[in-house]
Amino acid sequence: MLLLSRAFRPFFLLTLCWGLLALILWLLFLNGILVSGWLQIPSVLWHGRAMIFAYGAAVVCGFLLTAASNWSGRPTLQGGPLLLIATAWVVSRIGPWIGSPAGWLLALVADGIFWGGFIIGLSRPLLATKDTKNFWTFVPKLVVFALAAIGFDSGGLSATVAPWQSTLLLLGLLMMVAIIIAMGIRIIPFFISQALQIKFPPRHFGAEEVIDLIAMSGFVISLLLWPNNPIVTICAVVAVVVNGRRLWRWYDPAIWQRPMLWILFLGFASLLLGILLLGFTAIAWVPYYPALHALAYGGVGLMTVGMMVRVSLGHTGRSVLQAPPQATAAFVALVGGTVLRVAGPWLDPAHTPHYLMYAGLLWILAMALLLWLLLPILLRPRV
Repeated sequence: MLLLSRAFRPFFLLTLCWGLLALILWLLFLNGILVSGWLQIPSVLWHGRAMIFAYGAAVVCGFLLTAASNWSGRPTLQGGPLLLIATAWVVSRIGPWIGSPAGWLLALVADGIFWGGFIIGLSRPLLATKDTKNFWTFVPKLVVFALAAIGFDSGGLSATVAPWQSTLLLLGLLMMVAIIIAMGIRIIPFFISQALQIKFPPRHFGAEEVIDLIAMSGFVISLLLWPNNPIVTICAVVAVVVNGRRLWRWYDPAIWQRPMLWILFLGFASLLLGILLLGFTAIAWVPYYPALHALAYGGVGLMTVGMMVRVSLGHTGRSVLQAPPQATAAFVALVGGTVLRVAGPWLDPAHTPHYLMYAGLLWILAMALLLWLLLPILLRPRV
């Protein structure tokens, strides 16, 4: 079956469908049309789970399993095994809506199958070809991501909300961000060099990488354990300076003529902005939720849609140099949504509900446009 031939096909399709549905449900929660009582968790926690452990996990799975096949020259999951983890991912989305601990148990088991199959499917070709660099770059982060997701589900087995569930959501987001940054460092300069015929010097593991690793690790650990400590701010600033230098080296004015390039450039910049703003929350310079959504809506959102369009076009034999009109419109909608979601509640908190609604509607518009573009591409053979 064509849909199960490569991981990007089913998982990008699931990502876009869920990205559309989850935001519609979230806006219904925000406006009191839906209530979250039977979910056994507040709607804000459901929203976090829906976007981090569902949307984020699906897009990362589709991208990494597809990329690992290219890196190793060997197939990753196909056919039945790919169908199994995709089905498990869907079941995990349904579980909480059953409205009892049994539903959360179902979600927990399904998540265990999804994450176990995903990590094994990624690890096997990398280890078989002794690709230790990619293995150690991605697999440990995925293991932590998986443990955060399964740990969050286990909280639903209790009749009360577990206080650590919000911490696990943040841990999951930070692992997703770490994975996407690692992807961005590899793909953004490569895509720019391909499109603009620019040569970048080869990357080597040196002082910059060591400082970045220490700073990012310190940022993640301190934000989780000591969120109001200036150490969070210091680590965030160092990490942003190191990665900001990378971003500056990749910059060329011609990227603004190529939506397929500027979406990833702005996405990476938004990741750095989110890290910096979260660092400043530790010293009470910035409110928490605008900072969090600079990272999540802006950074993760822009990077993931840019990667999904690029991979879907490239791996089906289509041109990746020019963005289709639907993709460009979706990119613009998400940039506008990022500005509304971050700047609006920060600068005009009295009208926060309006900004949340408009930003959510722009996200829904972007997902609908991308589904219109990518659905036939994902379901049809390579051209």
